[in-house]
Amino acid sequence: MQLINHLLESLFGGGSPVLSLYMSALAIDLITGYLKALKQHNWRSAINVEGLLIKFVTFFTIISAGIIDDLAPLMNISIPINIAFWWTIIITLYELGSILENISEMGVNVGFLKKYLGVLQDQVESDEEGKDE
Repeated sequence: MQLINHLLESLFGGGSPVLSLYMSALAIDLITGYLKALKQHNWRSAINVEGLLIKFVTFFTIISAGIIDDLAPLMNISIPINIAFWWTIIITLYELGSILENISEMGVNVGFLKKYLGVLQDQVESDEEGKDE
């Protein structure tokens, strides 16, 4: 068990407690996504495979962020934050938004939450447009 904990600490830059939250959100997102597809009679293997590939790539970005956290001090680069930790939090929030979207599309009223998610999405989009200019 200690070996597994050490491996997780090494791979995820000390963000393993947050990683368990991410993995839980990921599992719930997959389940709600499958339920939504079944309810809407919209099960397409190509969409399923693409979604799963995106989940795997996202998981590997967390591992990559942990590697950056480990390599930076070896190269005498000071990073003031734990990149893997914060990246995992950001990705977890994205998964939570996807869960709410899936639940909403299945007919559950989450209007009060969608309002706040819409404001957050608008802020992210305006920040991205500002960077492009």
